[in-house]
Amino acid sequence: MDPELTDLFKQFHFSKYESQCYVTMLQLPASTGYEIAKRSGIPRSKIYEVLNRMTERGIVLASKSDPTYYNVISADELVTTLGHQASAQLARIKTRLANVETKQDGELIYSIPNRKQTQDKLSDLLAHCEKSLYLQIWKEDISSDILGELTRLSKILDHFVVILFSNRHDYHMPFTRIYPHWFERDKLLDFGGRWVNAVIDGAEVLYGTFGDEGDDVIYTRNHSFVFIAQEYVIHDAYDLRTLETLDAAAKKAFGPDLEGVRDIYMMDRKGKNAHD
Repeated sequence: MDPELTDLFKQFHFSKYESQCYVTMLQLPASTGYEIAKRSGIPRSKIYEVLNRMTERGIVLASKSDPTYYNVISADELVTTLGHQASAQLARIKTRLANVETKQDGELIYSIPNRKQTQDKLSDLLAHCEKSLYLQIWKEDISSDILGELTRLSKILDHFVVILFSNRHDYHMPFTRIYPHWFERDKLLDFGGRWVNAVIDGAEVLYGTFGDEGDDVIYTRNHSFVFIAQEYVIHDAYDLRTLETLDAAAKKAFGPDLEGVRDIYMMDRKGKNAHD
């Protein structure tokens, strides 16, 4: 039997024998316990115990004939059944935990180990966002869950600012409330990789970079960090909106690709290069 499938079944409280039994029975017509034991390799002394447990869970169906014949629900029905069971258990956990008094230390900074966990954390933060969202993110790092939440929030939040980056300058999204960045190449040189900066309801921030040598992402409710991260997004939006509005004049002043915008180090107080 596929070891990965066995591990997956184990997460839903299937014993090794129950996993073997289910997979074997999928490949058989309605059969007796003896036939199932013979085909699955499960000891005959254990097969009826296994079948009875699975019958109680609604996974195995037993006939009322003599001898008894057993069948299993389809794979699709099994997935649906397990989904309902998991949802019910999670609902009970949520109800129980609602009565537990919780305290959070807003000053601590927590590390998020990898990109997948970062995406999952961001998706959860977006799902609970109620007042405002300030976000810098690369299109390549937007999962389907994140995309769904962003689409939903774009319709209900007044304070919704998304700065979108893309390796290919592909800024198409199912919502229009975005600021395309356009300076990805230079920013990649600055940061050494893609990054995310998400400020939720002015209270939480998820911030960090995704690089070839590893990811470095943090989550915090630290007030100072939240303020700085939000201001970063706001000022990015100010600049991008200004450049878009002054399109022709900006390109004349800074070049067709606006590369001159990044020359910030040699300016005198009149806004001219000091060496001109």
